[in-house]
Amino acid sequence: MSEANISFLYDFESKEFCLQFQRRTYAKAYQALNTEARILAETPYDVWLPCAQGLVCVRSCSRGMAVVFESQSAAEEWQKQTILGSLVKFGKEIGVCFERDWNLVDLKNKIGIWDDSLPKPKPAHIKVVKGPPAVHRRRIRVETQNYSGPHPG
Repeated sequence: MSEANISFLYDFESKEFCLQFQRRTYAKAYQALNTEARILAETPYDVWLPCAQGLVCVRSCSRGMAVVFESQSAAEEWQKQTILGSLVKFGKEIGVCFERDWNLVDLKNKIGIWDDSLPKPKPAHIKVVKGPPAVHRRRIRVETQNYSGPHPG
């Protein structure tokens, strides 16, 4: 099973978070999903995220790095925006954990990259509506002519 790693860092100088992907295509796909994400020309594998509203602290957790928030609603809002994080509790505190190690198929599905060999998930907001039975569908008949001689032109 293929694995992918994502480094999650906090830059104290710029006061921003950084997700470091292994491939430029992963960084671009993630940026397309997160409207707050930006990629700098000199670091095409890094995606920068602004500091979160309601941030209390940043801490390590068993699966990676977590951003702890002052309220559950702030954590949930940031988790939805950042897409790759998952909600985690630390006693009474709640945070968003960014995992280091990913199954490659799971990561690609999460950021919207699908190979022909990978199953494409159906978006939750799209309803599948079945059409009328096949006997009621309009059929178009195309007739062709076979020419036995040279092309007339």
